Amino acid sequence: MANKHKKKKNKNTTVQPNKHRDNNILHSKLAKFILLIMALAFTLVPVATLVFWIIELSK
Repeated sequence: MANKHKKKKNKNTTVQPNKHRDNNILHSKLAKFILLIMALAFTLVPVATLVFWIIELSK
């Protein structure tokens, strides 16, 4: 019985953040977009510099 009660409590606590997220869908999408751009920048910039170095060294 105790476990069932805990599961019900967890369901109730997860409902509130979901509602909050629904209100801020645009904000969360914007944040994800910014994070995606930052991740791409952090991965692509070193790769681009390495490629540039290889091209320069091969000349």
